[in-house]
Amino acid sequence: MREWEEKYGQHKHRAVRRGIPFELTFKQWLKIWQDTGHLHERGHRQGQYVMARFFGRGSYKIGNVRIIRTEDNTHLISAEARARRVRNSRVTRRGQAREGKQAMSCIQWPGRQEWAERRRDPNWFDHIEVGNRLGDYATQAEINDTMAAIKDLWRALGRQMRSASDIEALQFRYRRAGVNRAFTAMREGEIPGAPLECRYGVPPALLAAFDARRKAALEAAVQRAIKAMPIDDAAWATELEWRRRVDARNDR
Repeated sequence: MREWEEKYGQHKHRAVRRGIPFELTFKQWLKIWQDTGHLHERGHRQGQYVMARFFGRGSYKIGNVRIIRTEDNTHLISAEARARRVRNSRVTRRGQAREGKQAMSCIQWPGRQEWAERRRDPNWFDHIEVGNRLGDYATQAEINDTMAAIKDLWRALGRQMRSASDIEALQFRYRRAGVNRAFTAMREGEIPGAPLECRYGVPPALLAAFDARRKAALEAAVQRAIKAMPIDDAAWATELEWRRRVDARNDR
């Protein structure tokens, strides 16, 4: 049971990091997997199974998820989302040279319009990060109030754990550990969120204000990076020269 609670926490954490609402409880999440008979085939490799949202939209909740093969995951997303994935991937083709020659990569370079559009697409700037310091996104009073609420939650879970059955007590213990990690992160001046599962068990509403401000700061940083990315004639000429050097190196 502990293994699947950890898997659930990891899934929920990844969804939160991607900004996707996650409304499934552990019991709901586990039952969906058990009902399909693929619980022990869960994974991201070919032939394994994943939990996917219909058309890649909405939250993880009852009625909006199903278990499918990893390789079929892209078939359920919208054409727009699929096109975005294609644009954001590096389009390469590998061909086997004849008569023992080494294989080489043939890059399909985008034209100038697509190149410029990519430089204005926020999805191409997912490497940009902002700080995780709690003081940058909250007042000391807000921090104190939130930490007090989290501590009260930790105590309440402890009381529930003492009167619970063995299986339920295990779930309460796991939730309590996640709440404690969130409290520790805040005490050290960080927004709970890393490492994995350090906010599991904490109601999202307690940290929603901090998350929203950090998200706004990240979006602002991305917009600054986009504005700083040139798409004029000089930038295009530099891009073409770089492509020429890459092609020359691949043709050797």
